[in-house]
Amino acid sequence: MTIKGVTPVHLAAANKQLSVCQYYILDRIEDKSPKNNNGSTTLHVAAKCRHLEIFSFMMNIVDDKNPRNNMGLTQIHIAAFGGHLEICENNMEYLTDMNQSANDGRTPLNLVA
Repeated sequence: MTIKGVTPVHLAAANKQLSVCQYYILDRIEDKSPKNNNGSTTLHVAAKCRHLEIFSFMMNIVDDKNPRNNMGLTQIHIAAFGGHLEICENNMEYLTDMNQSANDGRTPLNLVA
C-alpha cells in the first residue's frame, strides 16, 4: 500500500490488468474491496478508467455493490460523469437504486446533464 492508500488492486485496475486483479482478489487479500485514502475502491477506479472487464469481475466478487468514497460518490457517479455508458448499464444488473445522492446532493443524473 502506498502513502495514499493505493493497493496493488487499485493499480492493476487503473492499468487494465485483469489477471493481476484476479490474482490478488481471489488468492492474496482478505478485503475484496479495499479503499484508498479517498475512500475509492477498485470499482471506483475501474469505472473511472472505463475497464468493463475488471468492473464486471469486481461486481461479481464484492459484497458492497454500491460503495461510496469520502465524497459520497459511487461508481455510478464516476461512470456517469465520465460518460461511460457501458459501466452504467452494467450496474443495472446489480442495483435497484442507481440515482443515490452524493454528500453534496448530486446524483448520477445530475452529472450527465
